[in-house]
Amino acid sequence: SNEIDHQQKRPTRKPPKQQKKTSYEWQNNPDKELPELYSLMINKYKLIAPETTDEQFISVFTGQPIDSIGPIKWHQDKASELLYFIDRLEQSNNIFHNPKKADYQKMTACFIKPNGERFTANWKQIKQNISINLSLDKQKAIDELVKNF
Repeated sequence: SNEIDHQQKRPTRKPPKQQKKTSYEWQNNPDKELPELYSLMINKYKLIAPETTDEQFISVFTGQPIDSIGPIKWHQDKASELLYFIDRLEQSNNIFHNPKKADYQKMTACFIKPNGERFTANWKQIKQNISINLSLDKQKAIDELVKNF
């Protein structure tokens, strides 16, 4: 019995709380804000494919199991822009995130390229060089979009 106790005390890697990977979780007022964000992203900023349905959009931001959502097509295959967008939402506390660990897996599950393929970017590298990878105009546009929330 002693041996077993000893084993349990050893710091093993804890299994993740949620077994299933889920999509992003909008923190504040999803019923009101997600339809607004959806509309702005399609009509004003044109950041996502026009055929994205509101249902699909909302499921990406309401903590649904990853395998049950249809990923959103980003309007370009510019990974830096998508990364910047998600990063702004995290920094502004609109979506829940773990400050210690960027969840790039979630991003590639929730968003895909216009041609339907997965993003295979080196996210870490892009993040370190975001000011080189993404034009100031694009950064400003996304900042402006996120300021609405």
